[in-house]
Amino acid sequence: MVLASSACNTTKYLEGEQRLVNKNSVKIISDTKIDNQSDIQYELSNYIKQKPNSKFLGVFRTRLWFYYRHREPSDTSKWSNWVRRIVAEPPVIHKDKFSESTSEAMTSYLQHKGYFNAGVQYRTIEEKGKLIDTEYLVYPNERYRFDSITYVSEDPVIQRILNDTRDKSFLKQGAGVDVKNYDNEVRRLVRQFRNLGYLDFTKTFISPLAVDTAALKVNATLRILPTTDSLGHRVFTVGKVFIYPNYDPDWRDKYLETEEENGLVYMSVGNPEVKFNALKRTIAFTPGELYKLDDEEETKKRLASLGSYKFVSIKPEKRNDGSQIVDFRVYLPSKKRMELGADVELNTANNSTLNNYSIGTGVSFNYKNRNLFGGAEVLTTNLETGVEFAIRNPNRTFNSLNVSLGGELAMPKFMDYLGVFHLANKIRILPDRRLNNLKETATTRLKLGFDYVNFVDFYDYYSMEGSFGYSMTPNDKWRVRFTQSGITYFNPDPKLSFQRILDENPFLEQSFGPQLFTGILFRDVTASYTGTPKKDGAAWSLRMSGEISGMEELILNRAIAPNNEWQLFNTLEYAHFMRGEFEARYSLALSPKNSIALRGISGIAFPYGKFSDAVPYVEQFTVGGPNSIRAWSIREIGPGGFVDPLALDENNTLPFYQAGDIKMEASLEYRFDMFWYFEGAFFLDVGNVWLLRNDPDRPNAKISKDFWKQFAVGTGFGMRLDFSYFIMRFDLGYPIRNNYYDEFQETYWKYKRLDMLRLDDLNFNLAIGYPF
Repeated sequence: MVLASSACNTTKYLEGEQRLVNKNSVKIISDTKIDNQSDIQYELSNYIKQKPNSKFLGVFRTRLWFYYRHREPSDTSKWSNWVRRIVAEPPVIHKDKFSESTSEAMTSYLQHKGYFNAGVQYRTIEEKGKLIDTEYLVYPNERYRFDSITYVSEDPVIQRILNDTRDKSFLKQGAGVDVKNYDNEVRRLVRQFRNLGYLDFTKTFISPLAVDTAALKVNATLRILPTTDSLGHRVFTVGKVFIYPNYDPDWRDKYLETEEENGLVYMSVGNPEVKFNALKRTIAFTPGELYKLDDEEETKKRLASLGSYKFVSIKPEKRNDGSQIVDFRVYLPSKKRMELGADVELNTANNSTLNNYSIGTGVSFNYKNRNLFGGAEVLTTNLETGVEFAIRNPNRTFNSLNVSLGGELAMPKFMDYLGVFHLANKIRILPDRRLNNLKETATTRLKLGFDYVNFVDFYDYYSMEGSFGYSMTPNDKWRVRFTQSGITYFNPDPKLSFQRILDENPFLEQSFGPQLFTGILFRDVTASYTGTPKKDGAAWSLRMSGEISGMEELILNRAIAPNNEWQLFNTLEYAHFMRGEFEARYSLALSPKNSIALRGISGIAFPYGKFSDAVPYVEQFTVGGPNSIRAWSIREIGPGGFVDPLALDENNTLPFYQAGDIKMEASLEYRFDMFWYFEGAFFLDVGNVWLLRNDPDRPNAKISKDFWKQFAVGTGFGMRLDFSYFIMRFDLGYPIRNNYYDEFQETYWKYKRLDMLRLDDLNFNLAIGYPF
């Protein structure tokens, strides 16, 4: 409190006429409606030259206080030196010259937006205690708008193209004048002409807008300038494409033409690593057809996705015979073919069931071959071991131990082994363009894996997995991973403490046992979308996943033996379930040092078929823990309005185990920089899980029309250490609303009165990385 009080009174150190910058504001004054006024106000605020000193919790100028307390050069102690270098922040003293330059910059911005008669003034208000507030008064006045846009070229062919494509222009009649739209139009024209074969066309051939203004109307002319030679703008066709694998500039004169097919020429020295057949699929150029910028960029993208080359360089080379044919030379310097590595890392255990202190350490060894069979196939193998430390429990050292061994072979081509996609195309379920996109962009993946996990004194399990599928990047925003065929063998072994829980919960026991997760025509799919960040600092992303197990086996079972459940070796059950999950994330940068982050998750899983009554335990949803609702431990909440007796026992040492078929969860964080590597955050978490059918041993667990009353709510404060390569996170969560109705207090709220709050209810979370 003393430190906070002192941090509020930093103005006592100011000298003479010095005034501390306290607050800036932008006020737009106009009698008419302003287009996108909120966006303009946000962008104008970014031009302010003097920003106030940072405040801890939005109130205390703590870093400024440290500056004054340790500013004496004579104080050479290590502590003071560290404070001056890392923590302290010098005062931002108000100066009129910065406000004047800010006003000029704002005026220039508005004029570029078409407010040619705009004006900006500023006024200062001196607050008590030598503080200055600066208000910028913005008078945009009327905006100039396009009345007409004329495109002109001396070349009749180019003039025709301009006329035919003007409906795609960023310059619209009636729209406000905006330099940004002119820049977008220049980029559009350059791409358009280069996709029509005009290889040499650049933005230098597009003149600045010539404008004639009258009565807030602009008549604009955009001119395509002629070339400096008599040949004019020329259209080029693609000649030959020379491919140089394992390129080395020192070998330039040693390359020999070894293979040629349809205008693609394979140049090599010695024994090249990646074969011609593998590289042919990556070349989007079509010899004999018009040059297109899109083809050049697609070729670079495909070659880079192989992962075999340090970089991709494509050089055009016009022929000396005067023809309008251009050859291309593709230079591909190789990465090392084989790579061995080892990593030691601190991590957050993703599968912890024991407590919120899920910090562990792991050691992994990996081997990568970037060209296994000469077709740019990438083989990756990994051996990983790890432990999760028992920080809370003094009676044991570890909470869990795990060993994983896996390998994946990625082949840069689409292989429809089962013919499913071609059949779907024949019966017109899959359009031709979608099938062609798969052939051009999909990578085929084969995967094998083994995992062993031991939750000490709880249960252990081992699983084996094999799968076949694809990964695709349809564009820069979408990523898709699709498993067509896969099988997973899951075999758990409950220890005595967990077996007692299973004995008392038959519904839970049904979901916990050796099982096979299978899929032949479809196993699972995950798609992620990342939106383009907006100019106001907003960004968002989506992630969707779907999974199904046992469909094909169940169809055969019902057809051949409808009254008998098939089991492998008469003991191993086939899991029949469907599972889907949707996650959305949104972030908004309020300033360079402050942001808001929001996440929402929903999911549902359900069994199907006459032989299945429950979704496997490992496929059910959970909430709580460092990456979920941080005021509770993982698996402590729910399902629904059920009250776990373990959660009410203050002396409980057993892990929580609650899970459900439906999940709804949302989290909100306000994040801010503090000093050095330290960041802070206030958060609010809401969510729960529910069952799809009644469980006699867990009353109120089934979802109902009153499900919204059963959301658990927690809040808290977090401290993060951001070292760039990893983030250490400390979150203190506090429960404020239960998922159940407290009969004693007659409320859902954790405490009916503020004087009932207890520090013992703080839930500490230690983790690596942001929660979302």
